[in-house]
Amino acid sequence: MVKVFFSILMLVLPFFAKSQNGGGGSFADVVRVIPRPFTFSQIFPIGNKDFLRNAFVKQVSGGDTIIFFVDTYGNFVRVGGGTGGGGGGGTVTSVGLSLPGSFSVVGTPVTAAGTLTATWLSQNQNRFLLSPSSGSGAPTFRTMAAADLPAIVDSTKVLTGAISLNNIGQRGAAFGQVVRWNGTAWRPGEPTVSTLPPILGDGSGGSPLEIVSGGITNALLNSAAVDSTKVVNGAISLDDIGQRGASSGQVIGWNGTAWRPSTPAAGTVTSVGLSLPGTFLVSGTPVTAAGTLTANWITQNQNSFLLSPSSAPGTPTFRTMVAADLPAIVDSTKVLNGAISMDDIGQRGASSGQVIGWNGTAWRPATVIISATASLDFPSTATDAVSDLTLALSGAVFGDAVCIGVPNGSVAGSTMYSGWVSASNTITIRFLNVGAAQDPAAGTFRATIVR
Repeated sequence: MVKVFFSILMLVLPFFAKSQNGGGGSFADVVRVIPRPFTFSQIFPIGNKDFLRNAFVKQVSGGDTIIFFVDTYGNFVRVGGGTGGGGGGGTVTSVGLSLPGSFSVVGTPVTAAGTLTATWLSQNQNRFLLSPSSGSGAPTFRTMAAADLPAIVDSTKVLTGAISLNNIGQRGAAFGQVVRWNGTAWRPGEPTVSTLPPILGDGSGGSPLEIVSGGITNALLNSAAVDSTKVVNGAISLDDIGQRGASSGQVIGWNGTAWRPSTPAAGTVTSVGLSLPGTFLVSGTPVTAAGTLTANWITQNQNSFLLSPSSAPGTPTFRTMVAADLPAIVDSTKVLNGAISMDDIGQRGASSGQVIGWNGTAWRPATVIISATASLDFPSTATDAVSDLTLALSGAVFGDAVCIGVPNGSVAGSTMYSGWVSASNTITIRFLNVGAAQDPAAGTFRATIVR
């Protein structure tokens, strides 16, 4: 019966209101639901009332009519009566503001008139507002991790001279190999012997050069791992606080010494404003009756990030990234093949004419390799005797280490060859015979110096 009556009542209320108010009255202007438990005075704030089946009908001044009935949930519903007579909407007595932990909120709650103000909390330098690095979750300010960057770093994103030789991986290079252009990419390879300072590397190995990952990422503390021994006094959220004897309707209030249950002061909010950091545009503030406080991002220049300052703690702002913002997280997977130009490789103490060579541990500046050849015919040499011939090598100076390349046909048993810089631009090659007399075959000998 109640459900049927409620449905019929909703259909006829607008027409009933007009008939009671000359065709334009306010009968249906107010619908008030009084949930259980309720008091008699809440349901019938005005005395006389008539009972009509499942509804109470009340005539008030001005010809208006109020109908009271019980809904399907057992609550009393009041319809009509305008906003007077104690039957209007409720009164807001306190408005608070809760924002994520990256903000500091002041002025909350507003119990009369005031402004709810939020500002960014100060962050350590070079922090980004990012979602978690390994799963879904709320954004926080943290340093970048390798997983945050797709493979988008090319030569235009690298400062000239910023790539250290330590950043270039071995990529299968052997001791003494250098980086050479093979017509397609830079690859490790044997040095090209030349009398001129070359750029070394023959491209053998078939794999691209890489920037060695620093292997350093910032460990992020899992919030689930933090217990009370890790929390500073005053840092516990309200969800972590027990009832502490609080009764229904009480709030947490500061008593001058600690947070304790307290009864809120009565008051009426007449104005609520909103203040946010300068990166937001706030509209609709203040709200003095009913409305929405709206915040939008202010338009920023292209390619700007919301970052804390680059050199000291401070309030985050939108700015372009600088080198200090990025930790050592850019490895080969983030660099496009062939994207690093020669200008991107730092000097690393190299002097004019040096090349990049693998020293067995890392790529380092190496002096130019100089080499020359000559056709030599050593004479017949007696047992335990030596024969010397010279070879011209431009650039050779005293003390240089000399490597001698001996033609296969000139090798004989119980013999050996050695060489040294005997004069500027001159290499002496010595044939030592410790066996029977030998007359080695003539051939093309090579002398090489690597500084």
